[in-house]
Amino acid sequence: MVAIVFMYTGKVEATGVEALLRTRRLASFLQIEGCVEACDLALMALANNSASLEVVQQLYACRQLLPAADDDPAAPAFVSSVQGFCRQKLVQHRGQGGGTLDSVPLADLLVWAFPSAPAVLNDAAALRSLQSLSPEALEALLANASFATDSEDSVLVMLAHWINANSGAPGAARRALVLQLRLLHLSDAFRNALLPELSWLGLTANEHRFLCTYASAAPRARSRLALTFYNVWGTSWYSADARPRVVFFEGRCLDWSISQEQLTHSTVLCAKFTECAAGHGAIVINGLEWRVQLTYMNDNSRVFFLGLCASLPQPFARLKHLEWLCSAAGMEPCRLLLRRDAVSNGRNCQNGPLTSDASVGMVPSIMAPLDPDDGQAAAPARQAALISVLPISRWTGYLRDGKISGTLTVL
Repeated sequence: MVAIVFMYTGKVEATGVEALLRTRRLASFLQIEGCVEACDLALMALANNSASLEVVQQLYACRQLLPAADDDPAAPAFVSSVQGFCRQKLVQHRGQGGGTLDSVPLADLLVWAFPSAPAVLNDAAALRSLQSLSPEALEALLANASFATDSEDSVLVMLAHWINANSGAPGAARRALVLQLRLLHLSDAFRNALLPELSWLGLTANEHRFLCTYASAAPRARSRLALTFYNVWGTSWYSADARPRVVFFEGRCLDWSISQEQLTHSTVLCAKFTECAAGHGAIVINGLEWRVQLTYMNDNSRVFFLGLCASLPQPFARLKHLEWLCSAAGMEPCRLLLRRDAVSNGRNCQNGPLTSDASVGMVPSIMAPLDPDDGQAAAPARQAALISVLPISRWTGYLRDGKISGTLTVL
């Protein structure tokens, strides 16, 4: 009824979170011009005028009424604003992480606002908010059974971001946080090679040896180790189940591009993902930063290679001697596509699905011809001329609007 009244008055008469969300949903369904936007403004004004977590609790209680990303054009920006507001209020709340507010556990609000490790790592605003959480709130988040991840490696990276941003946190608080890690479920590469480098983890050499032995032991041997040493090392490091698994980018088609200017400066180029909110052009999957990498020879070679390249995330960037462990990493199954322009009859280059078993570090997923004749051998005179012209001429057939572009689809 409120939506119908809006058609005549141009005003949203609804009050309260639930009423506004229901009005918004109906207005979107009926395509009432201006009503969706008016509801969004009214709801955010209501939220911003609240000094407590009351509105966050109301939004949480009505979360099923929030629009899906494809419900209407304004939905993605609106949901992003709501999530940002809720994270800000949770950061400002300095109560104990395990508390309960009006029958809603604070930990449940935290998991709703920070639903998974990859969701945080691939959103610069969410990562900044997480770095501002109190130690108690972050501990409650990590301890919650609903907090999801693509791998425990991503949880370790997320905690490393917080540790780096809160170097002055009390030692006891930091210790309580690291004990929430589930080290048994780390990848072999992170568990065996990376952990000894992290002094803030407080993992002794003997504990690390026990962890690696325990992780690789057969079930019967693992049971004996657990029975014998539980009183010594009975923490979530060894005893907790794996967290709920989520593939954050699953089904999403991510645009990437390399500028024309980049092509003249290097023969090894990294593309930037348009939808990378982490601010460095990469996406974070399974605890590593992934980029599309283009490699070509600066001679008369007529092909170039396009693939995925993994690198250690920012908190571990100083560990250059461990870059090799990226070659042992696992990528989610995905498909890489390179766009062609009209000169090449619009035929795009596409690899088959890359599976998690693919050899990565550098995946040579696409080999494509340079110059626009679609891979046919050039006449000797033309091939010789190829060397003498500017390098940018070799990319005819791929450049669109001053850039090479394509997509990465996580399957």
